[in-house]
Amino acid sequence: MRYEQLLEKHVLPKVGWRRLADLTSAHLRVVWSEMSKTVAPATVRQARAVLGAALNTAVNDGILDRNPVAQARSPKVPRPTLTVLRPEHVRALLVAVDGTRYAMPITLAAMTGLRRSEVLALAWDSVDLDQGTLRVVRGLHVRPKTSGDDDDRDAAARFEFQEPKSNTSKRTIRLPATLVEVLRRHRLEQMQRRLALPTWRDLGLVVERGDGVPLHPDIFSAAFRRYATAAELPKGARLHNLRHACAVMMRLEDVPIVAVAEYLGHHSAGFTLSVYEHVLDEMRDAAPEAMERRLGG
Repeated sequence: MRYEQLLEKHVLPKVGWRRLADLTSAHLRVVWSEMSKTVAPATVRQARAVLGAALNTAVNDGILDRNPVAQARSPKVPRPTLTVLRPEHVRALLVAVDGTRYAMPITLAAMTGLRRSEVLALAWDSVDLDQGTLRVVRGLHVRPKTSGDDDDRDAAARFEFQEPKSNTSKRTIRLPATLVEVLRRHRLEQMQRRLALPTWRDLGLVVERGDGVPLHPDIFSAAFRRYATAAELPKGARLHNLRHACAVMMRLEDVPIVAVAEYLGHHSAGFTLSVYEHVLDEMRDAAPEAMERRLGG
């Protein structure tokens, strides 16, 4: 769905009217340039990859002689600056959300490193509380709202559960004992709500908006920002930073990089290393100064 939206919104309005045989790399460079004025470089890169894959199929089918995407480079994507949430930041956040409707999804994200879509799609039949494990098998995606949609009546219909794009994203992870207990209490509370609410939608979700219907991803992110402010997290902290925090904490505890990659569902340990190791170096460099502040003098 995301890929179709990229093409329909950014690419097809500019070149969709051209015959495939007439499409050139020059035309596409104009598209990438125009996109760069309004969207992030990573989005341009995604659009280029989607169009390139589609035109490769046309080449393989003999419709095109060559793929014009290959010569139309997209803007380079700089390494993003990570907002690093330290253990004390995560603890403060969990205290801030304690007792609220967002305690479960934020605790789940913080203690497992699940992606937002994975948190919101998690079903009870993928959780084994006796064994202390959960299986990641799908993500939640939202169909764009149309003018005919009713906000409440069509809410559930607009959500789609999709399998991960890669096999490495499908994984089974072991849960911290604290999280197992949190999940047990949450399941009991949810069962009580389910019995008391005649309009409950039984989708078997761990995280829902209060009536069994999935929690909207944007609402989840907005709630995180509110509680991040209340917990005085570093400026610019995003929900996805909980995933980064999970990775960094595991590495600080000397969990092997391969195990961290498998836990997070990364395609390779090399990718995990490239994203997080420089953050760990910075944190280790700060260790002597922290010790001096605490114990020196």
